Amino acid sequence: MVNNICNGILKNNIRYLFIKNKCSSTTTLMFSVKVGSKDESNLIRGISHFIEHMLFKGTKSRPDSKAISDDLYKYGAEFNAYTHFETTSYHVKIDSKHIEEALDVLSDMLFNSKLTEKDINVEKKVVISENKKNRSSPMGEINTINYTQIFNKTPYECDIGGFDKDINALTKSKITKYINKFYKSGNILITIAGNYSHSDAKMKTLLTKYFVKPAPRKHRIEKLTITPLEKQFLNIQKTFDYKHRQKKDLSQAYISIGFPGYSWNNSNRYALDIIDTLLCGNMSSRLFIKLREDEGLIYNINCSSDNYSSVGVFSISLGTFGDTKSIMKCLNIVVDELADLIKNKISKKELEGSINYIIGHAKIDLEDSASVASIYSEHILHRADTVKNNKLVYTTDTYIADMRKVTVDDVHNVANELFKYSKCNLAILSKQVVKKSAVTDVVKKLG
Repeated sequence: MVNNICNGILKNNIRYLFIKNKCSSTTTLMFSVKVGSKDESNLIRGISHFIEHMLFKGTKSRPDSKAISDDLYKYGAEFNAYTHFETTSYHVKIDSKHIEEALDVLSDMLFNSKLTEKDINVEKKVVISENKKNRSSPMGEINTINYTQIFNKTPYECDIGGFDKDINALTKSKITKYINKFYKSGNILITIAGNYSHSDAKMKTLLTKYFVKPAPRKHRIEKLTITPLEKQFLNIQKTFDYKHRQKKDLSQAYISIGFPGYSWNNSNRYALDIIDTLLCGNMSSRLFIKLREDEGLIYNINCSSDNYSSVGVFSISLGTFGDTKSIMKCLNIVVDELADLIKNKISKKELEGSINYIIGHAKIDLEDSASVASIYSEHILHRADTVKNNKLVYTTDTYIADMRKVTVDDVHNVANELFKYSKCNLAILSKQVVKKSAVTDVVKKLG
């Protein structure tokens, strides 16, 4: 369990969050920057992810990537980073006795990365190779296609990895300009979560030492507001969209069906999380039972109910046998379950079971310092109601309380709002052509 939470703002407007958790045996230190692929313009697609790579290439005092890794590996630490649509985060998970050593490395990466032309040119090949690897995964490919459909005409429609031609055209000047624009103190949050012994005062002193003195300039913290995009996102799409990509060397077929979802700031997202769990959240879920246990058509199925500051997405993806009969049977079963949620209310037993499952997993996440740091940092950066008057008011306990408020009617209303034929996006990857007329007849059952 979380034993103590402290949040505040350093003198240069870098925000911080301390989460003491005695259930964990380690501490995760993370700095997150409120920037991601949605902030990129044409010709620099993929620059957010590229910068994530570059900060590990060396600093003035640690001249290359090996010097950085050596200074962390000698304490048995794990470290990594990730880029998403709205956030880029860098983290170190380490023995709690070595918090200061981890802060030293992270602050050095943030403020003193060299960004040499030689390193930039080498890393271009690395990033393009990573993108090719990700695109060679059929499930990854079908999910990317489906997300592009759902996020059409929004800043979220481009792949986070970017375009190879844009990456090859990146220069030190472009990278430095982008960093100066977004890696500002008001955009940065430092999260420290785990079983550490330092007091909050001592922790703030360490942050001041490593994150204030190197960067004395103060940048404004932007207030989180409801954007125009958020207000209209659920109504942008007016017609069913179908994308098929044929690959004759595939032994399986891959299906992803998705709909516009809810942002962080929309309370309907709790009911959608319950639908996610009910349909394919575990081995007792409706679609897992019907598609795998009853029909033997799949090995696994995934639901995603993802929330962002202005938009959201709900999608179901699966792989099945490559013949048309299996593809159409899977699609019919998925659509029939969605149509059932529109027509019929779920039982109170299903509601309670889904809520208890979600809450149980939320508590399991609290045992891992990295999960705690990631969850809380995303909330602070992107949820408008997480912090009020500089005080953290939204926690895991708040999430659990809000989840318990969801009713059978809430779930039914969300299903009717989202699962419409006109809002449906279907993508299929297979060795043979699957005609639009055939899948349209199935999806029209949503009404």
